[in-house]
Amino acid sequence: NGTLTECFVNSSLHTTLPRSLQHAEHYLRFAVAIYGWRLISIIHPGTFRRNHGYMLDDEKAFSEYSGMAPRFILRKRFKGEVFQPAFALGVDLEGKALVLAVRGTMGAGDV
Repeated sequence: NGTLTECFVNSSLHTTLPRSLQHAEHYLRFAVAIYGWRLISIIHPGTFRRNHGYMLDDEKAFSEYSGMAPRFILRKRFKGEVFQPAFALGVDLEGKALVLAVRGTMGAGDV
């Protein structure tokens, strides 16, 4: 029973993708992770809550799903407000990059 990140990174699909799609898949994890435990629990019902025990903790959910250790998250705000979107800025050691993940409010007005 690995972590969610291990399930994706170590999947056979990941290793058969062309390199450009592997990069896209890698950074897509950050784009999904910034939405926190709510979206991740919709994408992976049951597994997220039952095995990992961090429902209601967006920071832990971001770290686990993206694969970015908390010590590498430089700045963050997981609760968005008007003109102040939720975001996380951190060092991605695997991709050797600085990553900025930004999201909307998850409200109907974002659609």
